[in-house]
Amino acid sequence: MRRRSFWAAELVAIYSALAGLRAAGLTDAYLLTNEAPGTVISLGVFADAQRAQDIAGLARDAGYEATVGDRFRTADVTWLDIDRRSNAGLPALESLQASAGAAARLELRPCPGHTAVAADSAAEKEGISTASE
Repeated sequence: MRRRSFWAAELVAIYSALAGLRAAGLTDAYLLTNEAPGTVISLGVFADAQRAQDIAGLARDAGYEATVGDRFRTADVTWLDIDRRSNAGLPALESLQASAGAAARLELRPCPGHTAVAADSAAEKEGISTASE
């Protein structure tokens, strides 16, 4: 990975901007060193778009140019398919979350493709072919 280098005068301007943002209450501000072109200071990562706009507004009020943009990251997703009939229902999501730890975000939702599989299974039980001939 190649890191960007800065001239001393540019560093003074960057650290001055960081200090100004922090003085304005934007304490999560930090320098993104691998962004191009120019210097980018992040004000945080937000799940809520309105919260991101509110923080950008605070930076503008403090005299800085602020834009909101999308940032994406890759994450692993694991599906746990539980047969409710053979397991006498679903376990409580709270107990699963406690076992998984705070870093995991658990949600209860239908498995992708589950509807099609269930429809094929039901059709098969009725003796109806779902395959193209």
